[in-house]
Amino acid sequence: MNTGTLLTIAIPTYNRATYLDACLQQICEPFKKFDDRLELIVSDNNSDDSTDSIVKKYIALGLKIKYLKNSCNIGFDGNFTRCYNESTGKYLLILGDDDILLDEALEYIIAIIEGGDYGVVYLASYGFVENFNIEKPKYFKNDFSIYNDKIKFLKKVNYNLTFISGNIINKTVVPASLNLNEFYGTNLVHLSWILSALFNSDKNVYINRYLVAAKMDNTGGYRLCEVFGINLVKIFNILIEHNYIAKESIHIIVNKLLISFFPYHILRIRIRKTNFLHENFYEILYPSFNKYLAFWVYAVPVIKLPIALARIWHLGVRVLNKLMIYLGK
Repeated sequence: MNTGTLLTIAIPTYNRATYLDACLQQICEPFKKFDDRLELIVSDNNSDDSTDSIVKKYIALGLKIKYLKNSCNIGFDGNFTRCYNESTGKYLLILGDDDILLDEALEYIIAIIEGGDYGVVYLASYGFVENFNIEKPKYFKNDFSIYNDKIKFLKKVNYNLTFISGNIINKTVVPASLNLNEFYGTNLVHLSWILSALFNSDKNVYINRYLVAAKMDNTGGYRLCEVFGINLVKIFNILIEHNYIAKESIHIIVNKLLISFFPYHILRIRIRKTNFLHENFYEILYPSFNKYLAFWVYAVPVIKLPIALARIWHLGVRVLNKLMIYLGK
């Protein structure tokens, strides 16, 4: 029996008509099979390219799109929040306009969320540069795991919770008192409702099967350490202060950021193979993370050493980490 919209897929976009075209093309036919239970939103942040024409093309092909065009550009967080507020589904997936839902992804997702009541459903993803089909990893798992322990789930997904296209949330478990305005200007407003849903639910799901292909090096340009350092800590502190999440959660995420995320991306920025904006990494990260041992062991050498030595250091600690995991230490 149809009890209403089960899942909303909302796509925020701005002047990326070509990417939006590929995104919508991939979900067009699968979406039609389930459109009695699904809602599709495109929230256009006042684009001046051919975005309107792309949306109209797919509406003409029978795709039911709720097209929202902002009268002015309301910013990254504003557009994400509009997607959240306008969605009517029990579950919500905000899908990046340059990301791709793979074949049978919708069928797989619907089967899982119809079978239980979950807070967050995490979708495994892989990165691609040109062709998401050709670049799909050869090895993959085809199962999912249900976590009754919130901390174990957080450790499993970790900072991947910030990847908007990889996280489906149950809106019915997000606290009504959550004030999204507190998170504006962070570029991570979505993390507030993802974390809130996670900690306000008894069960969360990790899907091991690849269901999302993520476009690589296509951020549009922002300051890595400011967003994932200063802003991320701000979000955690607000959520902890309001008792929406557990205090220990910030340390789980921060340690992983310092061990793998920051060293990898900072090194790539230094050798200019990314479009993140350059910034003074040390000065930005030090106030928030100087009390963490991982900051000094993993991040600082990659920041301070000459690039050749930073590469060697980064490779060395990665090998050491894998060895320790292998040995069970």
